[in-house]
Amino acid sequence: MLGNKWLCEPDDERKSWCFLVVELNGGNAGREIAGWQIGYGNPKKMVKTVEKSGAGEEETIKTLVEEISRCEKVGAPVITPGRRGTQALRTRLLLLGEKNTPLRRVGFVHVQGLLEEHFLDSELPRIPDVGLSEAAERMGVGEKGAEKVELLRKIFLRVGSLISENPLQVVE
Repeated sequence: MLGNKWLCEPDDERKSWCFLVVELNGGNAGREIAGWQIGYGNPKKMVKTVEKSGAGEEETIKTLVEEISRCEKVGAPVITPGRRGTQALRTRLLLLGEKNTPLRRVGFVHVQGLLEEHFLDSELPRIPDVGLSEAAERMGVGEKGAEKVELLRKIFLRVGSLISENPLQVVE
């Protein structure tokens, strides 16, 4: 009986979600991927953070695809601030001639899309325009010095607490 105890109690080490922030050269208007950060977390905490930057774009993309593959293997949705990062990643993979990637098998949830669909977005900050730090601050979940994926997790939890679970399902 004790062997099944983990089924009933919350586990702070469980990785329920993957939070992805893609850094583009030239900011949100950029097209080349300069770096990325993925955080593996759950409602209670961020369990692990992995990042890559400062390498060539091809190597940066390769390591990002490997991390996304890990998310896909555990069945965790990938939560992003908005569509721009995944659009840039898909474009770069297409131009590099990549064919077999986990992007088709992994589900994405874009927080900006949730804001636009379920809230009066004219009263809320647009994450792509103001950035995660300012958006988190204006939503009351900001924390100075926090990693971008941690801010994304806090924004997602704040937004998710105000809408039904169904819209939080994978959108892409």
